[in-house]
Amino acid sequence: MSSFSTTTTRAACGCSSSTSRPSCCSLVQTRKIAPLPIVLVGEAYWRHAVDFEFLVSEGMIGARDRKLFRYAESAREAWSAIRRRYRRAGEPVFPGPGREARVRKPS
Repeated sequence: MSSFSTTTTRAACGCSSSTSRPSCCSLVQTRKIAPLPIVLVGEAYWRHAVDFEFLVSEGMIGARDRKLFRYAESAREAWSAIRRRYRRAGEPVFPGPGREARVRKPS
């Protein structure tokens, strides 16, 4: 049985796995898994490193994909963004036993 994270965070210092980031983002972007918060820590860094507006204008990502990402400057801000996302969706942050992250069936 496989399960997915309920959140992913990325830090400007490279503290996250460079192999999990693209696969996680791709799964969320292509709607293969239910949306989960993607928190980019260090807004100035990430706005410089990834130009989402350019990617949209070139057709590399859809305009709605910009909404997948949240910025935070601290662990506290990241945690607040995570909790806010799940509260708005009416879902628990921690699914609990038997309530693993939903995998979407291909249409």
